[in-house]
Amino acid sequence: MPWGVCPEHGNTLFSSGGVTACKSAGCRRAWGYNETNTPCAEPATHRLTDADGVEALICDGHAIDARNRLIGGRIEPL
Repeated sequence: MPWGVCPEHGNTLFSSGGVTACKSAGCRRAWGYNETNTPCAEPATHRLTDADGVEALICDGHAIDARNRLIGGRIEPL
C-alpha cells in the first residue's frame, strides 16, 4: 500500500513536525518521519479482494482499516 498505518490499530496515524504517531489510546508507536506518506513496509498477512476481483496482499494494519471500509469484497488471512 502506498501509505503507512499503525500495525496494531490501522488507519490511526497523525504527523506533525516530521514525526508520525498512532493516535489510538495507549499506543506509543511513533516514527521519526512522515509515515503517512511512506509506502507500507509491514509484512503481508492478508489477501484483500475488492468487489471487482482485484487482489492485493496487505498487512494487519491495512486489514483492520479495510474491514471498516470495504464494501462488496473480502479479506482473508494468508
